[in-house]
Amino acid sequence: MGSPRQRKLAGDGGTSGKKKKKSPRKSEPNCATLSVRVCISFFLFFLCYVIFWPAIVDPVVIIEDPPLPLEGALSPSNGSLQDLVQPFGDDLSGAECVVFDEDGFLYAGLSNGAILKWDQKSAGYTIFARTGDKECEMRELDPECGRPLGLRIVGDKLIVADAYVGLMEIDLESGLKHTLVPQETLINGVPLNFADDVAMAPDGKYYFSDACSKWKAFESPYAALERRSNGRVLSYDPISGERAEVLTNMSFPNGVEISHDRKSLIVAETMSYKILRIHLGDRLGEVETLLENLPGIPDNIRRHPKGGYLVGLSAMRSPELDFGARYPILRKLVSKLLSLDQIVNKLGKFYALCIHFSDEGEILGSWHDPSGRLHHSSHCHIYKDKLFVGAFTGSTFGYILL
Repeated sequence: MGSPRQRKLAGDGGTSGKKKKKSPRKSEPNCATLSVRVCISFFLFFLCYVIFWPAIVDPVVIIEDPPLPLEGALSPSNGSLQDLVQPFGDDLSGAECVVFDEDGFLYAGLSNGAILKWDQKSAGYTIFARTGDKECEMRELDPECGRPLGLRIVGDKLIVADAYVGLMEIDLESGLKHTLVPQETLINGVPLNFADDVAMAPDGKYYFSDACSKWKAFESPYAALERRSNGRVLSYDPISGERAEVLTNMSFPNGVEISHDRKSLIVAETMSYKILRIHLGDRLGEVETLLENLPGIPDNIRRHPKGGYLVGLSAMRSPELDFGARYPILRKLVSKLLSLDQIVNKLGKFYALCIHFSDEGEILGSWHDPSGRLHHSSHCHIYKDKLFVGAFTGSTFGYILL
C-alpha cells in the first residue's frame, strides 16, 4: 500500500502531467478610461448641485411687456454721449451722483465711500469727506468704507443717502458728518437697509428710498434676480425726528425727485422699469405711473432746468433678461453658476442712455452711447451748459456740452 502522496497521484488519472490553465489577468484601466470616469463623476456631482442645492435667491414670476422701441424721441439720432469728456479718465470708480453748490463746486460720491470735490477749473479734485469709518482704495468695495449714493445740498449741508450708513448730513465748511437716520433704524417695524436717493420737500421733510429690505448694496444683483417688491419710500422730519413710510411693496425704488410744482415725488422703480408719481399733501400715498416698459433700468431722477425730468438708465434690457423674468428656476440657476460681478455683466447690455420726459410722462428727448464704451449711466444732470453723467459702477463720469 502506497503512501498518501502516491495514492493522490494515482487518483489524478494521469492528468498530473498536464499544465493547468491560468485564469485571464484583469486588465488595468488606462488613462482615457480614468478620465472618462472622473468627468462622469464630476458631471453627476455638478448636476446634483444644480438640482438639489438650495439657491440663495427666491425669485418670483414676472410677465413683462416689450420695452419701448428706440425710435422717435428715444432714437439714438436725438443726442450722443459718445463724446463724453471724462476729466479724470478711468481714475474714478462709481461716481453715482453729482450735485453742485452755490459756487459751482461739484460733489460726487464714489464706490470706496469717498466724496470728491471739484471746482471744474483745475485738473484735479480733492476728497471732501468719507462716509464710512474706513479709508479705502479707489476700487475697494467694503461696507465699512460706506457707499454714498444720492446727494443733495440743503443750506450749508450736504445730505447723503449712503447704502451702508443710512441718511446723513455733512457740513460743507467743516466736513463734520452726522447721521440722521442710521442704518438698521426701525421704521414701522422694518429696519432701514439700503438708503439709495434723497430729496427735500418744501415743508423741510426729506424723502428717501430704501431700495431693498433683504439685500445689501453689494448684493443688489441678487435683488435684480429675485424681482421682489420689498423696497419702500420713506420720510424724515429733521424738526421732530419723525420717520415714516410713504409707500411700500415697491420693486427696488431708486431715484427720488420733487416735482416742479412741489406737490409730488417722482420715483424710479428700477426693477419694474417704471417711473412713478407719488402724491404728497392731502393726496399722500396716491400713485400714478408716468412711464412704463422703459428700454432699460431707471436709476437717478433730476429735474430738467427747462421743465420735465432727466433719468439715467443704468443698464439696457435684453431678450434674455425679459425671457428669464418668466422663469424663476432659470434665475435660481444663474445665482448658483455666476458670481455677483458676472451677474452684473450678464443682466443687461452696456449702453449709456439719458432720457428727458415731461410731467405728463411724455418722452421729450434722449442722449445715447450705444457703443458700450460708457458701461452705465445711472445719473444725468444738467448744470448750466453741460450734461453730466455718472454711474453706479465703472469709471463713467464726465459731461457733454449742450
